[in-house]
Amino acid sequence: MIKNIKIYQLRNNEFIQFIKDTLQLFDANQTIKEKVKERLEALINVFNLILSNFKENKSNTITDELVEIDNKRDEALNGISRLLEAYTHHYHADKRDNARLLLESIKIHGTGLTRLNYMAETSVIDSLISKWYSDNKMTEALDKMNLKEWAEELSTENTLFNQKYLDRNQQEANAPAIRLGESRKSTTELYHQLIEHTNAHILLNDDEVFNNFTNEINRLIDQYNKIIEMRSKSSS
Repeated sequence: MIKNIKIYQLRNNEFIQFIKDTLQLFDANQTIKEKVKERLEALINVFNLILSNFKENKSNTITDELVEIDNKRDEALNGISRLLEAYTHHYHADKRDNARLLLESIKIHGTGLTRLNYMAETSVIDSLISKWYSDNKMTEALDKMNLKEWAEELSTENTLFNQKYLDRNQQEANAPAIRLGESRKSTTELYHQLIEHTNAHILLNDDEVFNNFTNEINRLIDQYNKIIEMRSKSSS
């Protein structure tokens, strides 16, 4: 079943990105798309009104400083991944095993992590770092692979990015708000209707197509719920 998301706690730019990401998942799956065609089209029509009336000013949200920090964490994550890929072919079995263990912890989050939207990437990296340092085998693997400095660099830049991004969002929150009003409310109601309808089909169709789709959309929802959770912790 598709999980619940705390959609009312998403800020306007997050809400818009979440609906965009959700619609992309439906669009990429023709089988699901056909099953929920009417509900999907209804959501798209109302959401397009939001897109036409709400223009994100990315120059306010994404500063040069944020771009630089994001590039640093991308380099760290890509560097770790490439080193681990190389060590999966090492002639010593223990190095191969350690590399595979750590690489699998990255791959479980999917491909193209550095191409995720900013806060989704922040959430994934936060989960990775937490896993590496809470699991004794992974912590030991980092040590044996001489990757602790890389992991610390990734953690530092990710934490810095998150703080700077949240600070920027707070500045925007204190500025005169652009209100989406009824358009957001209608979009939210239609989103819930689409998910309820999709869940009904998921119950009736226990097969690989529906299971894979459920996993993909739940992974997306987890990422956005994590954004809300991180913001809540930061403000407490």
